[in-house]
Amino acid sequence: MSNSQFDKIAKLRKLRTKIESELGEGNSWFHKDEERIIKGFLGASDLIIIGDRPATRKKRDKFIDLLYETLVENRLEDAHLTDFIKRRGKAGKWSIEDMKESLQFLNKELEIVFSKGEPWRIICLGDRVYNWVCPFIASLNVEANIQKSRHYACRFGKKQEREKKFKDSFNKAFKEVMKSELH
Repeated sequence: MSNSQFDKIAKLRKLRTKIESELGEGNSWFHKDEERIIKGFLGASDLIIIGDRPATRKKRDKFIDLLYETLVENRLEDAHLTDFIKRRGKAGKWSIEDMKESLQFLNKELEIVFSKGEPWRIICLGDRVYNWVCPFIASLNVEANIQKSRHYACRFGKKQEREKKFKDSFNKAFKEVMKSELH
Protein backbone atom coordinates (compact mmCIF):
# COMPACT_ATOMS: atom_id res chain seq x y z
CA MET A 1 0.00 0.00 0.00
CA SER A 2 1.36 3.42 -0.96
CA ASN A 3 1.82 6.38 1.38
CA SER A 4 -1.00 8.23 -0.36
CA GLN A 5 -3.39 5.32 0.36
CA PHE A 6 -2.34 5.30 4.04
CA ASP A 7 -2.95 9.05 4.11
CA LYS A 8 -6.39 8.64 2.49
CA ILE A 9 -7.36 5.92 4.99
CA ALA A 10 -6.25 8.06 7.94
CA LYS A 11 -8.32 10.99 6.63
CA LEU A 12 -11.33 8.71 6.01
CA ARG A 13 -11.09 7.35 9.57
CA LYS A 14 -11.09 10.89 10.91
CA LEU A 15 -14.10 11.78 8.74
CA ARG A 16 -15.94 8.62 9.86
CA THR A 17 -15.42 9.66 13.48
CA LYS A 18 -16.76 13.15 12.71
CA ILE A 19 -19.84 11.73 10.95
CA GLU A 20 -20.55 9.36 13.85
CA SER A 21 -20.10 12.21 16.32
CA GLU A 22 -22.42 14.59 14.47
CA LEU A 23 -25.12 12.06 13.55
CA GLY A 24 -24.96 10.06 16.77
CA GLU A 25 -23.67 6.52 17.09
CA GLY A 26 -25.79 3.98 15.22
CA ASN A 27 -27.39 6.55 12.91
CA SER A 28 -25.03 5.85 10.03
CA TRP A 29 -23.41 2.81 8.48
CA PHE A 30 -19.98 2.50 6.92
CA HIS A 31 -20.18 -0.79 5.04
CA LYS A 32 -18.31 -2.68 7.71
CA ASP A 33 -17.37 -6.16 6.57
CA GLU A 34 -16.88 -8.69 9.33
CA GLU A 35 -14.53 -10.74 7.14
CA ARG A 36 -12.47 -7.59 6.44
CA ILE A 37 -12.38 -8.33 2.73
CA ILE A 38 -14.40 -5.30 1.63
CA LYS A 39 -12.83 -2.06 2.87
CA GLY A 40 -16.13 -0.16 2.61
CA PHE A 41 -15.94 3.44 3.77
CA LEU A 42 -12.18 3.03 4.26
CA GLY A 43 -11.69 1.94 0.64
CA ALA A 44 -9.05 4.22 -0.87
CA SER A 45 -8.98 3.27 -4.55
CA ASP A 46 -9.88 5.68 -7.34
CA LEU A 47 -13.50 4.46 -7.50
CA ILE A 48 -16.44 5.52 -5.36
CA ILE A 49 -19.67 3.52 -5.24
CA ILE A 50 -22.60 5.52 -3.87
CA GLY A 51 -25.88 4.17 -2.50
CA ASP A 52 -28.85 6.27 -1.44
CA ARG A 53 -28.83 6.01 2.36
CA PRO A 54 -28.10 3.53 5.14
CA ALA A 55 -31.03 1.19 5.68
CA THR A 56 -32.91 1.02 8.96
CA ARG A 57 -31.80 -2.58 9.52
CA LYS A 58 -28.62 -2.83 11.56
CA LYS A 59 -27.32 -6.19 10.27
CA ARG A 60 -25.80 -7.21 6.98
CA ASP A 61 -28.29 -9.04 4.78
CA LYS A 62 -28.48 -11.04 1.55
CA PHE A 63 -28.63 -7.84 -0.51
CA ILE A 64 -25.37 -6.51 0.93
CA ASP A 65 -23.90 -9.98 0.44
CA LEU A 66 -24.78 -9.71 -3.27
CA LEU A 67 -23.05 -6.33 -3.50
CA TYR A 68 -19.94 -7.62 -1.70
CA GLU A 69 -19.84 -10.77 -3.85
CA THR A 70 -19.99 -8.60 -6.98
CA LEU A 71 -17.21 -6.36 -5.68
CA VAL A 72 -14.97 -9.38 -4.99
CA GLU A 73 -15.68 -10.81 -8.46
CA ASN A 74 -14.51 -7.50 -9.96
CA ARG A 75 -11.53 -7.17 -7.57
CA LEU A 76 -13.02 -4.01 -6.09
CA GLU A 77 -12.47 -4.79 -2.42
CA ASP A 78 -10.73 -1.41 -2.02
CA ALA A 79 -13.45 0.70 -3.69
CA HIS A 80 -14.78 3.48 -1.47
CA LEU A 81 -18.39 2.66 -0.50
CA THR A 82 -20.63 5.40 0.77
CA ASP A 83 -24.18 6.68 0.84
CA PHE A 84 -25.46 10.00 -0.48
CA ILE A 85 -27.68 10.56 2.57
CA LYS A 86 -25.61 9.64 5.63
CA ARG A 87 -28.36 9.22 8.24
CA ARG A 88 -30.21 5.90 8.51
CA GLY A 89 -33.76 5.87 7.23
CA LYS A 90 -36.18 4.35 4.77
CA ALA A 91 -35.18 4.50 1.12
CA GLY A 92 -36.75 7.46 -0.63
CA LYS A 93 -37.61 9.22 2.66
CA TRP A 94 -35.37 12.20 3.28
CA SER A 95 -35.52 15.86 4.15
CA ILE A 96 -33.71 18.99 3.03
CA GLU A 97 -31.85 18.89 6.36
CA ASP A 98 -30.71 15.30 5.63
CA MET A 99 -29.46 16.51 2.26
CA LYS A 100 -27.60 19.56 3.60
CA GLU A 101 -26.03 17.56 6.40
CA SER A 102 -24.91 14.83 4.02
CA LEU A 103 -23.52 16.99 1.21
CA GLN A 104 -20.83 18.47 3.43
CA PHE A 105 -19.62 14.96 4.29
CA LEU A 106 -19.83 13.67 0.72
CA ASN A 107 -17.86 16.67 -0.52
CA LYS A 108 -15.12 15.92 2.04
CA GLU A 109 -15.07 12.24 0.98
CA LEU A 110 -14.61 13.22 -2.65
CA GLU A 111 -11.72 15.53 -1.72
CA ILE A 112 -10.03 12.71 0.19
CA VAL A 113 -10.55 9.86 -2.28
CA PHE A 114 -9.79 11.76 -5.47
CA SER A 115 -6.36 13.38 -5.36
CA LYS A 116 -5.81 16.41 -7.56
CA GLY A 117 -5.41 15.40 -11.18
CA GLU A 118 -6.86 11.95 -10.54
CA PRO A 119 -9.88 10.94 -12.64
CA TRP A 120 -13.17 10.95 -10.72
CA ARG A 121 -14.86 7.60 -11.23
CA ILE A 122 -18.24 7.10 -9.61
CA ILE A 123 -20.83 4.32 -9.80
CA CYS A 124 -24.29 5.26 -8.53
CA LEU A 125 -26.53 2.48 -7.26
CA GLY A 126 -29.96 3.24 -8.67
CA ASP A 127 -31.71 6.04 -10.54
CA ARG A 128 -32.34 8.20 -7.48
CA VAL A 129 -28.67 8.34 -6.52
CA TYR A 130 -27.62 8.99 -10.12
CA ASN A 131 -30.11 11.87 -10.32
CA TRP A 132 -28.74 13.34 -7.07
CA VAL A 133 -25.04 12.81 -7.76
CA CYS A 134 -24.83 14.20 -11.31
CA PRO A 135 -25.93 17.76 -10.49
CA PHE A 136 -23.94 17.76 -7.25
CA ILE A 137 -20.72 16.79 -9.06
CA ALA A 138 -21.48 19.33 -11.81
CA SER A 139 -21.79 22.03 -9.13
CA LEU A 140 -18.23 21.22 -8.02
CA ASN A 141 -17.00 22.04 -11.53
CA VAL A 142 -14.94 18.87 -11.92
CA GLU A 143 -14.82 16.31 -14.66
CA ALA A 144 -16.09 12.92 -13.67
CA ASN A 145 -17.11 9.67 -15.25
CA ILE A 146 -20.38 8.85 -13.48
CA GLN A 147 -22.19 5.64 -14.33
CA LYS A 148 -25.44 4.18 -13.11
CA SER A 149 -25.98 0.61 -11.97
CA ARG A 150 -29.16 -1.07 -10.90
CA HIS A 151 -29.46 -1.11 -7.09
CA TYR A 152 -28.43 -4.38 -5.44
CA ALA A 153 -31.57 -4.44 -3.25
CA CYS A 154 -34.06 -4.23 -6.14
CA ARG A 155 -36.80 -6.66 -5.15
CA PHE A 156 -38.69 -7.12 -8.44
CA GLY A 157 -38.65 -10.53 -10.12
CA LYS A 158 -37.25 -13.90 -9.15
CA LYS A 159 -34.11 -14.02 -7.02
CA GLN A 160 -31.80 -15.44 -9.70
CA GLU A 161 -33.06 -12.97 -12.30
CA ARG A 162 -32.67 -10.03 -9.88
CA GLU A 163 -29.14 -11.04 -9.00
CA LYS A 164 -28.17 -11.52 -12.65
CA LYS A 165 -29.68 -8.15 -13.63
CA PHE A 166 -27.78 -6.43 -10.81
CA LYS A 167 -24.47 -8.08 -11.68
CA ASP A 168 -24.89 -7.39 -15.40
CA SER A 169 -25.80 -3.77 -14.71
CA PHE A 170 -22.93 -3.29 -12.25
CA ASN A 171 -20.40 -4.94 -14.57
CA LYS A 172 -21.49 -2.70 -17.44
CA ALA A 173 -21.23 0.44 -15.25
CA PHE A 174 -17.81 -0.66 -13.97
CA LYS A 175 -16.52 -1.25 -17.50
CA GLU A 176 -17.76 2.19 -18.60
CA VAL A 177 -16.49 4.07 -15.56
CA MET A 178 -12.97 2.70 -16.00
CA LYS A 179 -12.67 4.03 -19.54
CA SER A 180 -9.97 6.70 -19.71
CA GLU A 181 -12.04 9.52 -21.17
CA LEU A 182 -14.23 11.49 -18.82
CA HIS A 183 -17.53 13.23 -19.51
